[in-house]
Amino acid sequence: MADLAPADDLLIPFADATFPLAVGLDLGSSSARAVAMDAWGRAVARVKLPYSWTATTGGRVEIDADLVADLADQAVDGVLARLGEAAGSVAALGGSALWHSLVGVDAAGSAVTPATLWGDRRAVHEAASLATELDAAAARERTGSHLHPSFPPARIRWYQEHEPARAARVARWCTLADYIAWRRTGALVQSVSLASASGLYDQHAGGWDREILAALGLTPERLPRLVERDEPLPPLLGPYARRWAPIAGAPWYPDIGDGVAANVGSGCLTPRRLALTVGTTAAVRVVTEHPPRAIPPGLFRYQLDRRRSVVGGATSNAGNGVVWLAGLTRLPEPPELDAEIALRTPGAHRLDVLPFLAGERSPSWSLAAVGVVEGLTLATTPVDLAHAWMEAVAYRCALLRDALAGDTTIGVPADAPLVVSGSALRHYPSWLQIFADVLGAPVTLPANTESSARGAALLALDAAGVLPASLAEVAERDAVHGRAARVVQPLPARHAVYRRLMARHARLEARVPLDPRDPGGLDTTPAA
Repeated sequence: MADLAPADDLLIPFADATFPLAVGLDLGSSSARAVAMDAWGRAVARVKLPYSWTATTGGRVEIDADLVADLADQAVDGVLARLGEAAGSVAALGGSALWHSLVGVDAAGSAVTPATLWGDRRAVHEAASLATELDAAAARERTGSHLHPSFPPARIRWYQEHEPARAARVARWCTLADYIAWRRTGALVQSVSLASASGLYDQHAGGWDREILAALGLTPERLPRLVERDEPLPPLLGPYARRWAPIAGAPWYPDIGDGVAANVGSGCLTPRRLALTVGTTAAVRVVTEHPPRAIPPGLFRYQLDRRRSVVGGATSNAGNGVVWLAGLTRLPEPPELDAEIALRTPGAHRLDVLPFLAGERSPSWSLAAVGVVEGLTLATTPVDLAHAWMEAVAYRCALLRDALAGDTTIGVPADAPLVVSGSALRHYPSWLQIFADVLGAPVTLPANTESSARGAALLALDAAGVLPASLAEVAERDAVHGRAARVVQPLPARHAVYRRLMARHARLEARVPLDPRDPGGLDTTPAA
């Protein structure tokens, strides 16, 4: 049999795999991944293909939808090639995809707009306008989302007002994941999970929100058909069926939100365990079958499926800030930077940072947040900036954890453990200690590096009825108590210092008011 994986100690030997296999596909903020998993959610092969979004000073953040679709297809090619003959043992495929993406397609199903995502800030004015036209609080309770430029309603309005000719060509609005699935199957559908984070979906009524659609001049027919996560997609179209012959007969399930997929992949399926994801961005989330009808201030409420909700918050800035600093300064390479930060004491940089380079979502949901660094001197170094950034991101996540734990209807225990995932913490283990110290709680880093892909694969096997145990049992195995899971304990003395530094962080945020009518000087006019 062909070699099934490159040298990678986080892939299990193929001889140890439990059949059947599944493929989890993860369409993230920075890459397309395809991961072959065994029946217990252990990776046996993986392919990762990176891509970059175009960002401009005008707030534009976009990418060519067909470029991403091609890379996603190539990731599938790659993982099937790594599996070789074993590709015929794939019993199901499932996907996780970044929430809040938007693509406009024409009547033939071709993309007529680039793909945009949560970081696109052009629609600041449109978000503010929608908030005055609608009952913003009522809309938030129905949709679980804010009227904010990170969500599709404001971006759709932006296209209508600034690029009307292009908007007129759009027959239907969808997510990037929907568009990729349409290319493969000819069907434009969207999972309840992705819809629930769009700001266009009424979670109480279980369908597209007619009040918001009316404000945008849309009807439900202008959006994808809604499906549950366990409803297989139509069969692959001929060219794809031939291209991927070994899996052409396997059920392929709709993409769900990458955040809730990470909860599943991390074994966080109840409010008794929190999922903390730190990658390009950061988030803290719980899954519950009894979500609060009144969403806690600063948080969101999306869905895994019609039965289970995910409540939490997401900050738009985490690993992206370290990447930005590396391009701007002479920042040491990750191993050297990590070693330097590990030796530092809390706040040693003497800086205060609002880490809002890509705007901000939870918990403030400011329409126009921008990054702030206070305390710069001639002695400030790139490592100081990186250290201050990492601490500030941890402060934002602590605010989210506190908001979740403070709502008694959700049922998060005061000592709820956190299971972490995301590439940023694997590149910088010192950041893991910062999180533990800021949160004042143990954090567990599982051996599995692909929590979202793992969650998608497990849910696909569950939908196909071939999991070897219950979803909860399989999701928790390895993710929390399995091989090489690393638990980092907080240091009480450092936690006490960080609580004082967090108070200073809050005072800085309070001193930097941002008026949504003057969004940080953003030029939101279309590009020439």
